[in-house]
Amino acid sequence: MQTIQEVLQALDEIIEDCIQRKSPLGIFAFVYRRVTAEVKAGVEKGVFVDNQRMERLDVVFAKRYIDAYWQYLNGQPVTGSWAAAFRAEPRPLAVLQHLLLGMNAHIHLDLGIAAAQVAPGEGIYALQSDFEQINVLLLELVDEMQSRLASVSKGILFLDWMGRNRDEWLAGLGIRVGRNFAWKQAQRLARVEGNKQEKAIEQLDKHVVHWANLIANPTPTWIWFFWRILYWLEEKDLDELLATLREPDAH
Repeated sequence: MQTIQEVLQALDEIIEDCIQRKSPLGIFAFVYRRVTAEVKAGVEKGVFVDNQRMERLDVVFAKRYIDAYWQYLNGQPVTGSWAAAFRAEPRPLAVLQHLLLGMNAHIHLDLGIAAAQVAPGEGIYALQSDFEQINVLLLELVDEMQSRLASVSKGILFLDWMGRNRDEWLAGLGIRVGRNFAWKQAQRLARVEGNKQEKAIEQLDKHVVHWANLIANPTPTWIWFFWRILYWLEEKDLDELLATLREPDAH
C-alpha cells in the first residue's frame, strides 16, 4: 500500500470479512475507516504542514492493523496487544469494549511505532504539529461516532442523554490522553535503533496488553456490572449492528 485510498480499500475488505463472519471486530474497523477517510480529506485539502509525509504516516500506521488482522486469522503471530483485541472476538463484550480494545492496540502501540518509523531521530519533532492536527480531526468526529454507536446501543444512547455535553468532553479528553501517550512513545522510539528499539517495543507491548486485560476483564465488580448493562441494552444481531454502523458517505 502506498496511498490512503489503498488503505480505505483494504479496510473495506476487513469490514466485508467481518460482516460475512458476523464478527464484532468490524466495530473497530468501521470507526477506523471513518477516521481514515477524514484524514484523506484533510490531506486533499492541504491542512497539514507536510501532506505527503502525513499520507506516508497514515499508510504505515494503517498497515500495522491491516497486517495484524489477516495474520491473526491465518494463525500467524501478531503483537500481544492485537492478539488481546482479536481473542475477544467470541466473547459477549459491549460494543464499546470491542472498540476500546482496538483503539488501545492501535493508538497506544502502533501509532508511536509508525511515527518513529516515518520520522526517525531528530526528525520526529518536525512531525509534531501534523500529529497534533489529527486530534482536531478526531474531535470533529466525536458527535458523529457517538450517534452511530448510540444507534446500536441503547446503553450508549442513555449515557449520551445523561452526560449531555460532558460525555463529548470526556471522549475528547480520552482521545487527547491516548494520543499524547503515543506521541511520547514516538519520541522515545525515534531516538533508538536496532535491538534497543525492538526491546522498547516489546516492553511497550506488554504495558498495552495489561490495559487490554483491564478493558476485557474489568475490576472492581461495579465496572464489570456497568459493561454488562451496556451489553444487555445493545443490538445482538451482528448483521444489523454492522450494517447500521457502516457509513456509505465515507466511501
